[in-house]
Amino acid sequence: MLVIEKKVLLICSLCSRTDAMRDQRESAKTGLEKQAAKMLALSQQKLPPIKVGQNVVVKVPDVDRGRLAPRNVLAVVLSVNESGLYKLGTKKGALERIYTSALSSGSKQRFVICHCKRYCNTKRCNCRSKEVLCNSKCHNSSACKNK
Repeated sequence: MLVIEKKVLLICSLCSRTDAMRDQRESAKTGLEKQAAKMLALSQQKLPPIKVGQNVVVKVPDVDRGRLAPRNVLAVVLSVNESGLYKLGTKKGALERIYTSALSSGSKQRFVICHCKRYCNTKRCNCRSKEVLCNSKCHNSSACKNK
């Protein structure tokens, strides 16, 4: 009779363990769902939706381009899916793939140029004031601390 009672107690402890594991799994699932919702909200804040007709810059993978080919292609948003994916078109025609907003960023089509004579280390520098690094369009070979 004592042996039977131990088996019953053993089974009850197994049941309680499985119940505890089930509860932990459900709480982990709800935690993951909350985290996913939070990540989606943050990405939508960082990458606002792109409108149809807006210009975007699409990065060309290194495998698909030659040595002298441009790294980026200027494209226009043709349409938007119900799932938030974008169909893009260029001068040569529509692109085969559909893109997310993370792959294509909005293009402002403006260059910041400073024409500083040396160093570019104060806020007078147009590039530094807009928090952009100087490039080859700014100044040729003068010493620059904003490169």
